[in-house]
Amino acid sequence: MTVTTDRKPKAKGARGADASSFVTRGRLNERGLRTKPRRTGLMSAAALLIIGCGLSFALLLAQAGHKTEVLAIGHPVAKGHAVERNDLVTRQVAGVQGVIPIDQVSQIVGKTASVDLVEGQILTPAMVTADPVPGKGRALVGLALDPTQVPTDGLKSGDQIRVIAVPSDNSGGGTLDAPPVLSDDATVYSVGGDTVEGGSIAVTVIVDDADAGKIAAYSANKLVAVVGISTASVGASG
Repeated sequence: MTVTTDRKPKAKGARGADASSFVTRGRLNERGLRTKPRRTGLMSAAALLIIGCGLSFALLLAQAGHKTEVLAIGHPVAKGHAVERNDLVTRQVAGVQGVIPIDQVSQIVGKTASVDLVEGQILTPAMVTADPVPGKGRALVGLALDPTQVPTDGLKSGDQIRVIAVPSDNSGGGTLDAPPVLSDDATVYSVGGDTVEGGSIAVTVIVDDADAGKIAAYSANKLVAVVGISTASVGASG
């Protein structure tokens, strides 16, 4: 007679058939329990990344903290005026391109402002020019004007103006309807004097050299007035 014995399948223990699958997921300790894998490579990479970021941040801080002493504007300088030594101050800046170091101050003093320079502005080479004032083919003319012969809001250096002749009662210098234009593209160089009634406003203007004599003659006879115009008007008239 044959005797059969039921044999239950062996449970897959920690060291059974599936033990090899633990190799990729972890290690077995002395009790046969699974432990977490050691991710040495990943931890090393993370550590290197942290160290690298720290060094980069430290480098940026060092560069940001490195300041250079440069030239700046201490007093406003109008376009067309020479930059004097007392117009300049020094500022410490970092990371600003195109600035002028203080050791180049002698190369800036005496140059002409190519734009209006305002107080506190960091100076760059493009803001000044070596061209003299007045430029070639231009002349400086002084005008003595009554407050009624200038715009009510006044004039300032750099303004674009039109100089016209004011006809007198006994002169043939044109009519009130069509006063002669003495200069259509004059630039105010400087302004001085009183703006109150009865006062006289001294205005120095830059005009074409060919017009300078005529404008000076009309001004000496108090037969000129000025009209403020826009830069766009100047370009359109040319």
